[in-house]
Amino acid sequence: MNSLFAAAFLTATAFTPQAQASDDHAHAEHGGASVEINVQGNKAKVAFEASTEDVYGLATQAKSDEDKKKADAGVNTLKAKMGEMLVLDPKLGCKWTATDVQPWVVHGEKKASEKEQHGEVQAKFDVECSAPLVGTRAKFAFKKTLPTINKVKVKVDNAGKVSNTEIKRDRGAVTL
Repeated sequence: MNSLFAAAFLTATAFTPQAQASDDHAHAEHGGASVEINVQGNKAKVAFEASTEDVYGLATQAKSDEDKKKADAGVNTLKAKMGEMLVLDPKLGCKWTATDVQPWVVHGEKKASEKEQHGEVQAKFDVECSAPLVGTRAKFAFKKTLPTINKVKVKVDNAGKVSNTEIKRDRGAVTL
């Protein structure tokens, strides 16, 4: 009877939002990132997540002045160069605007020691172009700016039509 209860409990908890969130944030591991692109005509909303180690070289939260400067520099690079890492056709005349950048986010349970916690950077961007994005292609060039990112999980949502792709070492493109 106890094993039946345990099996039912494990099955029920495997599909909770907390369990799913841990799967969704597996990309926070060193070397991986995720990009979600929501296309709406000539505009898009882009969400980016990667480990702090990949964005600004620190595995744990910045505490010292020197580490805080590294974190700030990494965040500023991300804000300034996202349009160079997620490459849209220059003929579209797109303008990128960082709308929200969180330089330190931790998912899951807190560990006993903050020194053990690893975080990620989360950033949101608005993209406005002079022509519609639908049907155009986006290429990837993360390695030039963030050389430790080897794998990017990409989700494109275009008016409810959703596609998921994994880009390795900047090889490949997605259709918006």
